[in-house]
Amino acid sequence: MWLESFYLAMNSLMLDTKRVVIQKNDIPTRKFFNKLGLTCIEVEFMNCFSLGGGFHCYTSDIRQRGDMTSYFDDKVLEEHDARVREKLEKQKATWQAYN
Repeated sequence: MWLESFYLAMNSLMLDTKRVVIQKNDIPTRKFFNKLGLTCIEVEFMNCFSLGGGFHCYTSDIRQRGDMTSYFDDKVLEEHDARVREKLEKQKATWQAYN
């Protein structure tokens, strides 16, 4: 069941303001980041999900320069959140239909 979660792939690693490391076959996440103008570096990482976590969880910041800044457009994030809520509602309805 853990492979069915669409949240796992959002555990990505920002290398800088333009590059992000993502799971290789995660098309929705790639499209999302590309829409934000980011370059995706796709890496095969699927087998590690069974241990919990993704790229960000398996790495640790050693040093960070500058202020904490969001690189995301609020409108794009709101659209993404709406799609996530819609998927959750569909999953909930499906689960309730079987129980």
